[in-house]
Amino acid sequence: MLSAVILAGSSKIGELEEQENVDNKAFIKVNHLTALEVLLNTLGEVRRLDKIVIVGPEDKLEKIREKGYQFEITPQWDNLLDNIAAGLEKVEPEKPCVAMSADIPLLTAEAVEDFIERCEPFNHDFYYPVISKEVYQKNFPQGDRTYVPLREGVYTGGNLMIIKPYWLLEKLDEIHKYVSYRKRPWKLARTLPLSLIVKFLCKRLQINELEDYVSKLLGIKAKALETPYVEIGVDMDKPADLKLIKEVIDLGNET
Repeated sequence: MLSAVILAGSSKIGELEEQENVDNKAFIKVNHLTALEVLLNTLGEVRRLDKIVIVGPEDKLEKIREKGYQFEITPQWDNLLDNIAAGLEKVEPEKPCVAMSADIPLLTAEAVEDFIERCEPFNHDFYYPVISKEVYQKNFPQGDRTYVPLREGVYTGGNLMIIKPYWLLEKLDEIHKYVSYRKRPWKLARTLPLSLIVKFLCKRLQINELEDYVSKLLGIKAKALETPYVEIGVDMDKPADLKLIKEVIDLGNET
């Protein structure tokens, strides 16, 4: 059995939150329930999960738990990485854990179970799902995603991962450094071998080369796995995302 960590914290209010009059998108209503409640109902159907930890605002999470949902609450921090670490501190450090954002109400139990099976026998420390552009647009042609061109094809990422907590907790300061480089691209670029940069620009960079780079950088074993379950990649960042999600849910209710 695996544990799950849900990231339901919020540090800023964007266009979507303003539109829905909330300060945290995990609590946006979709299909008469909050996105977080929809996700909890889904995870309740996943046979391989035995514990759920949610990182977020304690007062709001207590109100949801009063409805009968079973999970452990961990107070939120000011940034995503610290929220991940706070959640992972509540589960077994050497045991694989499913970590995900709270704003993925289209996620299905079948998608989670399939990804868990693809990761078995858990010989790596970090697993990340990727979805091909062709498959994503076939299912959600109106969806707006960021894609990365690689030799094997063009891909977007998912909103969950399977991670063995020990290494992230041990290397938290180091990972904070790399995350901070997002605002200083020249420093981030200096961590990349020139050969990878050239291959990426020529669209010849391979997935296994990225795996090797991340593995060596962090001293772990990392693995990217392609999934056909595109709902893993459908989150709520913008009003257009919520519109798409509500359309899909409404269509499902009609059938």
